[in-house]
Amino acid sequence: EGAEGADSPTAAGFGPGMGHPSPGEFLGRGPGDAAGHASAAEAWYASAAMDGTFDASDASSAAGIWRRYGALRNERGKAALREAAEMSSGGDGEKAAADFVLQCAETCYADASTAFEKAKDRVNAALVGLNRAQACRARAAWNLPRAVATSPRLIEAEPDPRGRGRENDDRWRLREFEAAAGHCRRALQSLQPAAGSDRGGGRRRGNGNDRRGGEPPPAVVSAVRSELGNAALAAGLELRRLGDVPGAITRMEEAVRVLQAPPVDRSHIAVASLSAAHYHLGSLLADAALAREDGAGVASFGSVSGSHDGGNKFLPAQRHLERALAGFPPTTAPLDHARLRLRLAALADATGEGVVRGGG
Repeated sequence: EGAEGADSPTAAGFGPGMGHPSPGEFLGRGPGDAAGHASAAEAWYASAAMDGTFDASDASSAAGIWRRYGALRNERGKAALREAAEMSSGGDGEKAAADFVLQCAETCYADASTAFEKAKDRVNAALVGLNRAQACRARAAWNLPRAVATSPRLIEAEPDPRGRGRENDDRWRLREFEAAAGHCRRALQSLQPAAGSDRGGGRRRGNGNDRRGGEPPPAVVSAVRSELGNAALAAGLELRRLGDVPGAITRMEEAVRVLQAPPVDRSHIAVASLSAAHYHLGSLLADAALAREDGAGVASFGSVSGSHDGGNKFLPAQRHLERALAGFPPTTAPLDHARLRLRLAALADATGEGVVRGGG
């Protein structure tokens, strides 16, 4: 029978509960109905996995079914996310359609995550976590607040004036960015080698089929770290907009810490992301230092900024802005490079004035 709908007990463990029709409903479909055949494949795999229609003594058989089902749902989610992206720039009608399709993508990703966890496939589970994070950031970027009826975060949600029950408070984007960061943190945690596994060279390096021990593929770890850094930076910028400077500094420091963790990704995109994090954190620290009249530094807000400033309250900001220069070379980003140089010059002037006032 399988998962026959949102209220089916066998569908309860699958995302928000879209469920699947019975596999029998797809009998007799023509060869040109690609979408129908994809749905049929999902339904058959879901039925086999949830009803136990496989050799229960063969653990690899069960894991293979869950893994295949997870792969199908993940691909369906990615297709839905692309479709939502095309709709997101339209009017109200298109926005409503984009919101619905984005919900479908989120449901597919949640199903895929459950499936890969049941298959003990930590690498693919981490990759789905990355996809879920991207969906959260996309919702914020496309200005698609969640419907209260489908959102698990109801405490601060308020219905909009037109009665459509959307999250309508100032912090809904922050919640999406924090949710994205949470998906990535859990993905990184799942990629840690299992307790007692051999971290040395005796075991083969992990790959897509390495579910338990061993080191995961570096490219997967790098991709998840990059997404976590971007989500943390987005959360920091949103906290700054909301006036929470200490919270913004904490999130931006997390972004820097994650993006520069070894092994450092030297790709152009990774360098640009790390430089942007240094720039925004340096600017925020500079503004905070300039706003203080007692001469105290702001290093106490976090560890990445450093606590050994030698009495120079502008030094943490200066260090971050100098490191940001790597991502904004004068040959390819002359305006950004000039802004950074001007900001550093202003900090140097403020430092000099402080020394004069202090009698140094």
